[in-house]
Amino acid sequence: MVSRSQAAGRPSRRPPERREALLYPQVPCKITSGAPAPSVSSVSSNEETVELSFGGFQIIVLIAFLVVTVSLVAIFALVAVQARRNVEFELVTDTGYRLRRYWLAFLALLLTTGVVFSLFFLPYPGADETNATVRVSGGLFYWSMNPETVPAGSKINFDVTSADVNHGFGIYDPDGVLIGSVQAMPGYHNQLDLSLDKAGTYMIACLEFCGFKHHEMTREFEVTP
Repeated sequence: MVSRSQAAGRPSRRPPERREALLYPQVPCKITSGAPAPSVSSVSSNEETVELSFGGFQIIVLIAFLVVTVSLVAIFALVAVQARRNVEFELVTDTGYRLRRYWLAFLALLLTTGVVFSLFFLPYPGADETNATVRVSGGLFYWSMNPETVPAGSKINFDVTSADVNHGFGIYDPDGVLIGSVQAMPGYHNQLDLSLDKAGTYMIACLEFCGFKHHEMTREFEVTP
């Protein structure tokens, strides 16, 4: 007997152990030690070493936090010292209003600087041109895509939609790492631009619960060398 998915030309389901191994990869790792500890932490696995470090933006945020902290401590210390003396009320109010203007200007400058710097780290794709478009459609409980293979090193635009209900379109690389996701919605075409530099077998999985066979809504495609 021919199943409905085979009759429709859809790819066969992968074995459950293969799907679970990609969705939930078990990577043995250990914390390196023995050498003088740097300011970053190193995590090593059987295949590669990942170093976690502070970037320039994090350092700027840390410096700004330290400046604000030191300023607040200095102000409170000054207030504590001045509180021991008897000072006329008019002098207190004049000094307070003057300091308030400076403090407001400092906070405005700090906020503006933080907003401007954060614009360079927004998690949105740029306007780079793509090499090819892959049209993807999701349904209960399958994925269809055209074309089914793409060359490695290409910047691909995934045009994603749905034939029935909302689905979560997620792509895992050959190492089982989620590299991109976008919503698949009926009546809408959402765009996802990805650079697929590594050749191998990639997996598409549904990331939004859509029915009793949601966990089986997966598909593989090849990125050729």
